[in-house]
Amino acid sequence: MRNHHQVVLDYISNACYSNYLEKMLIQNNNKIIADYRATVLQLIENCKSEPNMDKKIQLLYQINSVLLKPDQLQIQSVPSLLTNYYINTVLHKIEAAVLSVN
Repeated sequence: MRNHHQVVLDYISNACYSNYLEKMLIQNNNKIIADYRATVLQLIENCKSEPNMDKKIQLLYQINSVLLKPDQLQIQSVPSLLTNYYINTVLHKIEAAVLSVN
């Protein structure tokens, strides 16, 4: 039978291990969020600087497809409505959504 001291040591050990696991999960989650942000923000910059309108539209669809489901936007499907102004407006909305991810 374990004595009182052993029970206390086991409790402290388990609490420390649980605390360690929680910190590791938080760090991993933070890294995933940071990587997600960096990837999407880089794609946005690539799209903004793309001079070819067809490639710009393809990049916009690619960006939207990698967003988290709640952040995905309904993008105009009529090519003539996809102006540079419209794309920049959508990119701004996406950027705001990505930066607000916790």
